Amino acid sequence: MDSEEKQIHVMFLPYLAPGHMMPMVDMARLLAGNGLKVTIITTTMNATLFKNAIDRDIKSGRQISLATLRFPSIGAGLPEGCENLSSTTTPEMTLKLFHGIELLQPHIKMILQKHRPDCIASDYLFPWTVDVAIELGIPRLAFNGSGFFNLCVANSIDCHRPHNNVTSETEQFVIPGLPDKVTITRSQLPDIVKGENEVFSALFDKLKEAERKSFGVLMNSFYELEPAYADHFRKVTGIKSRHSFIWAVGKILKSDNEDNNLDRQQDWWLPEEYEDRLKNRVPVGNETWKVWANEESPLINRDKIEKAVRIVMGDTDEAIEMRKQASRLAEFAKMTIEEGGSSSNDLKALIEDIRTYKHATGRGESR
Repeated sequence: MDSEEKQIHVMFLPYLAPGHMMPMVDMARLLAGNGLKVTIITTTMNATLFKNAIDRDIKSGRQISLATLRFPSIGAGLPEGCENLSSTTTPEMTLKLFHGIELLQPHIKMILQKHRPDCIASDYLFPWTVDVAIELGIPRLAFNGSGFFNLCVANSIDCHRPHNNVTSETEQFVIPGLPDKVTITRSQLPDIVKGENEVFSALFDKLKEAERKSFGVLMNSFYELEPAYADHFRKVTGIKSRHSFIWAVGKILKSDNEDNNLDRQQDWWLPEEYEDRLKNRVPVGNETWKVWANEESPLINRDKIEKAVRIVMGDTDEAIEMRKQASRLAEFAKMTIEEGGSSSNDLKALIEDIRTYKHATGRGESR
């Protein structure tokens, strides 16, 4: 890695939810492991979830650091220590958490303006960061933790609105333009997609516009997992959003000492006794997520989950083939981060694209 690449500074801004933070922090560590300077912006409590992993990276010589903010618990009406979605227990607390995250916006903006990085990588739920990036004259990468398939489905439904052509909530319709024939019913769509929730529909439009204005999209996936949909997403969304930079980097970290560090890498984000507390507190179909989908009942009840688990773990030909396919995908996931693998190549392409953008805009050396 030459000195120019080491001078590139990327600031990461994960959303305050473990499912969003985990892959973003992994991606930040991947970039740091490839010679870039990386800073992760988060709150004080959330920083403790991955500080040990970051400290190990620093000791190994990687240029990675944390920029922490105090979460405005009092201003948001939350108890101290409630700083991410896993710590909320009611829809009301979740709404207050969202408000607290909004209160952080000017403070995050000040950090970005102070450090003036070469690139901002932010969760897609922070659409306002694209305007900060434009103001600073740097690229913004939108991180999306979803896979290619569901984004292709969402994009098709948004463009073609096929659910408006059916006469009932239970009538099946084909989602057009996909590599495979995919059918669904109107009743299976959340209100945000059907346009029946004005607040979330407006937010969804804002997220899409911010993605269109961004330099590119970071995907938490790998090509071999869903190749047809990776190609489809790159083609359709790249053209529509006026950018073709979509990197499927994934979240798998390769350790310098894989045998000794594998367990630490898999549970670096878990606070002490988190799993026990989760088992005791969070029911199937946790009603916290009703805030997102505006559902009146749990999305999936435990009987359906039990049935699905029994099918997968059974002795039928279908179950055996499912497990074989899972093993094949696991091998692909390992291969994709090896030299010449798709995620390894996408990571190198990402670094080169950031460096090219920096030099093309005449930003000179990083601060």
